[in-house]
Amino acid sequence: MFCHKMYQYKDRAFDYFLKHQTFEGFDGKRGRKIPRNYKPLINELFWNITLCVPTFYYIGRLLLRGPIWYTVIAAIVILLGVLFMRALINLSDIKRGSEYGFKSNTVRNGDTKQD
Repeated sequence: MFCHKMYQYKDRAFDYFLKHQTFEGFDGKRGRKIPRNYKPLINELFWNITLCVPTFYYIGRLLLRGPIWYTVIAAIVILLGVLFMRALINLSDIKRGSEYGFKSNTVRNGDTKQD
């Protein structure tokens, strides 16, 4: 019975979309408003303050007051982290994306292939 009602709702929504080309204004009388829950926010703030503030304090103290080779090592670690993140971002570069969905007789820029 539940699935039957869900399909009826889906059909009403799809018919409305076909007539109006939008879902705005569709009143399906389905769903409920979920109240906001602040517990995850409080938990996240607690752990960020508890862990990040002392960590940044000690890193800053190390870089400003520590021996020069500590600063050099920290700079190398930060540089390697930045380079690693850039390499990860380049892996998802859209120019080198998949050919899925393209017709076999067209090239990406719209020109036709010469067979």
